[in-house]
Amino acid sequence: MTTVAPALPPTRRGGTVLLAVISSAAVVAITMGMTYPLLSLVLEARGFSADEIGLNAAFSGLGLIAGALLLPPLARRYSPWALVMASIALTVASIAAFPLVDQLWIWHVLRFLLGISINAIFVIGEAWLNEVAADQRRGLIIGVYATLLSAGFALGPLLIPLTGIEGWLPFVVAIVVVLVAAAPMMLLRYERPRIGDPARPAMRRMFLLVPILFLTVGMFGLFDGAVLGLWTVFAQARGLSESFAAYTLAALVAGNAVMQIPIGWLADRWRGHGMLLVCSAGVTALGALVIVADLTAWWIWPVLVLWGGFGFGTYTVVLAQLGRRFEGPELVAGTAGFALMWGIGALVGPAVAGTAIEWTGSAGLPGTIAVTYLILTVLIVVRRL
Repeated sequence: MTTVAPALPPTRRGGTVLLAVISSAAVVAITMGMTYPLLSLVLEARGFSADEIGLNAAFSGLGLIAGALLLPPLARRYSPWALVMASIALTVASIAAFPLVDQLWIWHVLRFLLGISINAIFVIGEAWLNEVAADQRRGLIIGVYATLLSAGFALGPLLIPLTGIEGWLPFVVAIVVVLVAAAPMMLLRYERPRIGDPARPAMRRMFLLVPILFLTVGMFGLFDGAVLGLWTVFAQARGLSESFAAYTLAALVAGNAVMQIPIGWLADRWRGHGMLLVCSAGVTALGALVIVADLTAWWIWPVLVLWGGFGFGTYTVVLAQLGRRFEGPELVAGTAGFALMWGIGALVGPAVAGTAIEWTGSAGLPGTIAVTYLILTVLIVVRRL
């Protein structure tokens, strides 16, 4: 979902870079996994409606889009390490400002800034990974990176029952976690990964060549943004407690950590549209099941794990497809296009799902995801990759 640089020969410090980037990204993911549902719960406690909460979450997606466009020219002027540290500082400042203000429009601005800063951290981190990863181990390294990232997202919601949503404590904990992520990055001060600015005509050309890939990333962004932004609101509307809602969200996100490597392994062996069709159809069917499911039943846990795994797995499959089909500047242009589509999906998803909840009740969240992935499933069948 981010712009990455062409791979360079591994350096003697490659192991240090891998350890620092992967550990820092995983820690930042904990913050994101905690902050997204935390902000929704705080707004709900203050009396804001589901569509207002969804609109606020959508500003994170808008920030991601802006970050994807702003970072390449900034990386040509400033060192990547400086940009990462500046992004960490902006993340800390944004989180610290939330409990200081009550106006919703200021929260929109803060969510926008948070989206920019978080995107920059992951963009530069992925550039570092691609620079030092040997070709014969690149898939394994990125698989480990994605799995630990997913584990961080799953762990984040589990902090909410420990901190609660009142006062400064949850925000202080989130800030401390971000500062922990900054520590290993200090080891990379003199590293210089290169982040290119792909030509826009190449990006437009690729949209025309493989539209299903880019549409899938947009759907994944919708799924990701809607779930992280509104799941706890949906779960509480279905009668779950604040703590239990956070646990179910952790189970859903944990599906990515559990299934990422198996889905990628199957995608390598079942090339073409097959694995993508399985994932998209799985999201559709399980989303329809969640609409009517009893969220307190024992069997809901494997359903949530599978739903999250298939949802996040669509990105794994299309990223592998992109790497097989393109190389060089076109591959860089494709990853930039993925970043934009993911951001658009994350922007639209919470707003659409929030409005659907207002109109149709709690079924609006899983219903929105099920319908959008049903459309994707039909398009995959009609236009085979």
